[in-house]
Amino acid sequence: MIVSKLMGGLGNQMFQYSLGRRLAQDRGVPLKLDVSWYQDRVAGDADTLREYALDGWHIRAAKASAEDLAQFSIGKRLLGRLGLVNIAVLREQELGFEPSVLDAPHTAYLTGYWQSEKYFKPMRSVLLQEFTLVSAPCAHAAGLEHRVRESDSVAVHVRRGDYARNRKTNAYHGLCPAEYYIEAARRIANRLAKPSFFVFSDDLDWVRQNLKLDWPTTYVVHDKECSPHQDIWLMSRCAHHIIANSSFSWWGAWLSPNENKVVIAPSQWFAHAQYSANDLIPESWLRI
Repeated sequence: MIVSKLMGGLGNQMFQYSLGRRLAQDRGVPLKLDVSWYQDRVAGDADTLREYALDGWHIRAAKASAEDLAQFSIGKRLLGRLGLVNIAVLREQELGFEPSVLDAPHTAYLTGYWQSEKYFKPMRSVLLQEFTLVSAPCAHAAGLEHRVRESDSVAVHVRRGDYARNRKTNAYHGLCPAEYYIEAARRIANRLAKPSFFVFSDDLDWVRQNLKLDWPTTYVVHDKECSPHQDIWLMSRCAHHIIANSSFSWWGAWLSPNENKVVIAPSQWFAHAQYSANDLIPESWLRI
């Protein structure tokens, strides 16, 4: 059994699921998801409150029970370190790819963010099938999907929200400036005959005031009842991508089946340059 501890928002959960899914399939064992991080969160925490969200996709995993988690108790972990039982608790040590994690035993508990396709790229075809919508998209999203498929569509994700409001989150992640998006749009437009930009954001008012593009632009607005999964799905239907420093649009770009897609990502992913994103950004993507 492989257990993945889930933390953070939807994009983070997708990374954590993907590594666990690969290890479980390679070993022929079930994947379980530890969702206790969400149950333990309370209002007033410095980090943004999140909820378990993978049930919007066709995933192949169950939530871990108390009995499942008991296999990784302090006593069992000690026996594992002594080599008396074949279990492991694997904690992410750094931001980059850690290849030793792929040598995990058949019974392992994973805790980390694991933000690199190197952990699960061999599983791409499986993940493309599983990260599909459980519920049909709303009529508005379905209509937009037809438009993006019929054009030289470019998904643009402007992440603000907690990146702008939450002091701790802002200090760690920072914000992509309008100049980044304008330059990225210019570079993609130079490659396309008739680019059409579809802008996704949690702060469209800011976008309309600060991000002026010289090409046809659609601001993607949904009803409040629409799930965030629909935005990732709709992004993935676009031909090309300008992503934010966000796992949310990372997945929108990665799930795109377009073999000729142009993906532009920010060269500085975190607020502080000493944090490297070299393993996070696929080699075929452009960084500016």
